[in-house]
Amino acid sequence: MAEKQLQADIIKFLRGKGAYVLKNDASYRSGVPDLSFWHPDLCGFIEVKYDQFSSYRPLQHQTMAKLKDMGVFCEVIHSDNWADWQVKLEQWLGDY
Repeated sequence: MAEKQLQADIIKFLRGKGAYVLKNDASYRSGVPDLSFWHPDLCGFIEVKYDQFSSYRPLQHQTMAKLKDMGVFCEVIHSDNWADWQVKLEQWLGDY
């Protein structure tokens, strides 16, 4: 699955769970993960990659580490782990 399609699927899934989702603009702030989302049960950031071997921009690892250190949900979702994340998010977000 292409990264753009995966991102669209993740957005659709999160919105279907009642989350407010924004696509972040890397040209505004470099290193920020692709998606921000807010849900009554969880909010955070998601970096979308094509697969587990996709490359990162220089600041992405640093930014994600900072967010996690602050206790913010911040994860990488790619085509190889999307099915696992769907199960986890389904459990955490349920139906809203």
